[in-house]
Amino acid sequence: MYHLWEHWASRSSRERRVARDLNRLPGAKNDSRSHVVIAMSEKDVPVSVAQRIIIRILVKDNVKSAEIYQKLLEHFGDECLSKTQVYKWCSALRKGREVVANLPYARRPKTSVTDENVSAVEKLILEDRRSTVRDMAEELGISVGIIEQIIHKRLGYRKISARWVPRLLNFDQKFTRWEYLFGPLKEALGGLRFESNAEVKYFVREWLRDKPRDFYEQGIRKLPERWQKCVECDEDYLEKLSSDPVQKSDPERPSLLTVAMLSKLDDSVGNVVKALGKTNMLENSIIVFTTDNGGPAAGFNLNAASNYPLRGVKNTLWEGGIRGAACLWSPLLKKNKRVSQQRMHISDWLPTLLEAIGDDIR
Repeated sequence: MYHLWEHWASRSSRERRVARDLNRLPGAKNDSRSHVVIAMSEKDVPVSVAQRIIIRILVKDNVKSAEIYQKLLEHFGDECLSKTQVYKWCSALRKGREVVANLPYARRPKTSVTDENVSAVEKLILEDRRSTVRDMAEELGISVGIIEQIIHKRLGYRKISARWVPRLLNFDQKFTRWEYLFGPLKEALGGLRFESNAEVKYFVREWLRDKPRDFYEQGIRKLPERWQKCVECDEDYLEKLSSDPVQKSDPERPSLLTVAMLSKLDDSVGNVVKALGKTNMLENSIIVFTTDNGGPAAGFNLNAASNYPLRGVKNTLWEGGIRGAACLWSPLLKKNKRVSQQRMHISDWLPTLLEAIGDDIR
């Protein structure tokens, strides 16, 4: 039971009116001494409302706000209203407020983070990524706090250069951006953005419709030229390798075309080494042969590459996509013909080579 207060009801008409109002509350009881004892259970009236009733009585008795707070603190302890709340209610009641309950008001902002609100906020962001939180709150009739909660916690957006962008890209978002920064593709898109597969299909259909009838024929005619540049220059690598008994007997070996291209590449590197030797530059050279990424064992540019035991392929951020192998040769090396398991980053090449030629890294 909360024994809230005793108040004599016979001193003035104002005090009698206060006592009459208090008697209307659930749980109020009159005793035989002609004064009101307010005793209510926690079930009848919330403790916060009970404290507001006491504040109302003491304010009408011109008790100072600081004294009211101390009395409430002594009586209610940890359940006492904060000092700010007590002062706020004292000020409101002194200005003429009579009701101690929270007043309802029209168009109260929505406070629930519903799927409908989340979708509405995301739609506004996609329409204008420079929208402010306050603008979205006014547009949807949702509080600013709820808008911020939806943006940061549900949608995972943050603002960079006054634009809303995803904080952490999910798989689908990464997949749509994986090649956007490649120069030729970025220029070809010309700032176009596609939010769905349907938009992509529509754009491709319209683009192809504008092409002349011989567009496909011209593309096919160029294939033999590309083939000759890649494989058939100088020697017939395909013919030479097709007679390899190992290649014929093992169907699991890399494709004949891949082996042919590697053989051509090997010969091309050999030509570079020969040229350095003829010009007396080989003895003072460092030759580095490396890759810029893992092999495309699946998906884009699929070939016979293998990144085992690493996960991932070219154009992914797993180790199979970002790690590569390298071969370094120079007559200046003290220990040749060895395999190093040491890892390095591509940015290590420049200071390493500068130091090798005796240049100052700084």
